[in-house]
Amino acid sequence: MIKEFWDKGVRADHKNFQLWRQEHPKGVFVTFVTKTKVTLHGSECLHLGGPLLRGSSLNAGDDNFTLKRKVVADKQKELETWTTKEGLIVN
Repeated sequence: MIKEFWDKGVRADHKNFQLWRQEHPKGVFVTFVTKTKVTLHGSECLHLGGPLLRGSSLNAGDDNFTLKRKVVADKQKELETWTTKEGLIVN
């Protein structure tokens, strides 16, 4: 299932995104770099705290990972299909 996490206005999705990562350790997500370019990551990506989410608290403080749009899925193939359909360039 494709799901999106992204701060819009005053809503902060950081905590929900971090919870999703903990609940889906084999999941994948993309981070939007531009409107058409995304970077693919695994849930346990070291860029965002690694498997134990070190330094990545559930509360949005200094590290708010949903300032940039994130789209997640349980399976890489599902996310690849979605990015293709959306016409996105994946790095």
